[in-house]
Amino acid sequence: MTKEILKQVPQVLEHPIIVLHSDTSRNADYASRIFMYGDVKDAAGKPVNVSLELLPTDRNGLVVDNIAVLSAYGHESYRAGKVVQGEILMLTRTQKEPPLG
Repeated sequence: MTKEILKQVPQVLEHPIIVLHSDTSRNADYASRIFMYGDVKDAAGKPVNVSLELLPTDRNGLVVDNIAVLSAYGHESYRAGKVVQGEILMLTRTQKEPPLG
């Protein structure tokens, strides 16, 4: 991912199109994680996925009073047919074009 695209990650955080809860069926540690997509795309044209840990912990297991950005990368799994309705936390669309490809 290029520097120019990384600089746009705050735009995804401020103006997400879709916010989803992480799938906890395979790993219960993901229960406090969400991920979101916005209008930012990587160099290959894939929507940028930004993952957040809402309850990060320190080395002693104590919850830290902040939210951690875990990752940001181009990801193709966001497609209407692959999103389970129960995972959607927020869905917005402010532009007239179709969402993310």
